[in-house]
Amino acid sequence: MSSFPENVIGDAEVAHVLKTAEWAEAQAMILNPTISDEVLLALYNGDKTAEGIDEDRRRQLVVCSADASRLGTNTDDEFGPDMRHWQLHEAIFEMLATVPTSDLWAASLAHFLRRLDPSQVRSMGNIDEVLDRWVLDENGIEQDLGKKDDYTDTGLSRRQELRCLISALHGKSYKEGVVVHGSADDDDLVKRCAYYGNGRLEVKDIDTGFKRDNELFTFAAMYNDALFSDRKTRRFFEEECLCGRDIWLYQMRCQQIHRRRSSFDTRPSAEWMLDGEKEKVRYATEHQIAEVHASVKELQKFAMYASFMALAVLFLRRYGLL
Repeated sequence: MSSFPENVIGDAEVAHVLKTAEWAEAQAMILNPTISDEVLLALYNGDKTAEGIDEDRRRQLVVCSADASRLGTNTDDEFGPDMRHWQLHEAIFEMLATVPTSDLWAASLAHFLRRLDPSQVRSMGNIDEVLDRWVLDENGIEQDLGKKDDYTDTGLSRRQELRCLISALHGKSYKEGVVVHGSADDDDLVKRCAYYGNGRLEVKDIDTGFKRDNELFTFAAMYNDALFSDRKTRRFFEEECLCGRDIWLYQMRCQQIHRRRSSFDTRPSAEWMLDGEKEKVRYATEHQIAEVHASVKELQKFAMYASFMALAVLFLRRYGLL
């Protein structure tokens, strides 16, 4: 089981499951917690057992793999780094530089990347080439990045939001010391996202960034672990930058950090968010009470039925009918 599922069903069957088996079967394999790194690497690289896979099928499996536990499990220890985990995230970054730049891939990758833990991602240095290629569609035609979209988190076009997400996640490298590939006052909003997602943000930086870029700042800064680590910056961010539609992403980020640091408190500190937490607790409590009441009614019905049956048996025995 050290290399599941190749050592169990063989490479040929793994390829069949990836390429042509029923979707539920492929999904189950991708999300199996014991899946080997080789299968995920093949999917992201488009080679070996995934070579020749239908592009739409591959795209859908990539989105599915966002929930694979291995992507958020780094087993670095005192004996050395988890090199295979590094390779997985390097392959993900390389995928951004090789898959077709279609609208479908842009939307799928935005969903996939949004679910990654930024502390786990790997950048390969300068990200400009990757960002530049997503300006063009799969036919090499330059797209209008200035369009607005009411269905994205930022109001930007899906393609532009993807570029901002890539920048926020991968906008820091370590090859020549720690380098953030952007600044707070850069004219390019994508480069500003690199800073929002990776720079050291004080309260004044959060205030300035939000006043300048609003939802875009909130979206990019959500991937900045340092912002969550300081009580003052986290509270200010919750109070001044978040709104209801950001809650799911904010809670996901808190859970990611908590999985790495059990001491991290996932509970919010802003009053408006605490009110929401209290409301959830109240609803959960009312739901539990309603379930208890329903269970009691069922028990009462059963008790009445049992009593009736017991009386019937006594009656029949008394008159010799049983």
